[in-house]
Parts: sequence; C-alpha cells; structure tokens
Amino acid sequence: PPPPPLQAAGAEPSALAVRKLARAFAEDAIATQRTAFVRWGVLADWENPYLTMRPEYEVQQLRVFYDMFRQGLIFRGEKPVHWSPSSCTALAEAELEYHDHTSPSVHVCFPLHCPSPALQHKLVPAGVHPADVSVLVWTTTPWTLPANQAIAVHPTLEYCLVLNNNNNNS
Repeated sequence: PPPPPLQAAGAEPSALAVRKLARAFAEDAIATQRTAFVRWGVLADWENPYLTMRPEYEVQQLRVFYDMFRQGLIFRGEKPVHWSPSSCTALAEAELEYHDHTSPSVHVCFPLHCPSPALQHKLVPAGVHPADVSVLVWTTTPWTLPANQAIAVHPTLEYCLVLNNNNNNS
C-alpha cells in the first residue's frame, strides 16, 4: 500500500514526520525482503540483521566522515543528482554508467500451471493437454530467475501457440 500522506494541502511536513515515515517504510520493506529470503532458503542471522538505519551504524559512519573531514578529504563541489521521473528517486551512478559489458541472455521454458479458460478453449480442439504447455521467455538477467514467481502477459497482445516436436511440449 502507498505510504500515508505527509501533509495537508499546502502545509510543509516536519523533518521528524518525514524521518518517521521513511523509517516505517524501510522497516516494512525489510520485513518483506526477510520473509522472501527465508522462504528462498537464504541463510543469515535473521535475529540480528545488518541494518544501516541502526543508530550504532550511523554513529560509526559519522565518525568515519569526521575523520575524513579532518584529513581534508571532504569538500563542497558541484555534481549532478540524476533523477528518475518514473520511480521518483535519485539514481546511483552505477545505474547510469555502462562500460563495455555483455549480459548473457537465455531462453527458458516455464510450465504453465494455471491456463486461462480462453487458452484452454484453444488447446482442447488442438489436442493439447493444458499440463503439457510451457511459456517460453527470454531474459538478459538470468540471475533473477530463481526469484521468479510469475510471468506477466499483456491483455491485448497476441501470443502464439507453437508445437515443439523435439519433446512434444506445446
């Protein structure tokens, strides 16, 4: 669900209100991620997670920053902050700079567990059992495959049913 509004129309939220809302949002995201990681079998110290929003972490970061400041390593300059209008967040430079890099791409067949009634209506006359149907996808991020939980399809695009004679899967 979206976060609650921070302000009434025209009123500026307090810094404390923004921080409380940000902390609550982060805690919710952490809980969601922890649940997924545990479900995936990721081993970690879930009772003592490493959280950068903990006060002891922040204190240590301030100490490091102060030491760098004393050594003259911190200065004020100009640097752009790249902004994503679609996600309304600042973008890290790593998200913008692309070096000579080739991502592997793969085609993967996912078994179709819940064919729609419309698809079943097309399969039966063709003599294809719905349990024999797979969805072929292509991705350039194969490292994300273990996290896949669903395949999205567009409601108005046209898709093809193709018989694969190599292993009789449709």
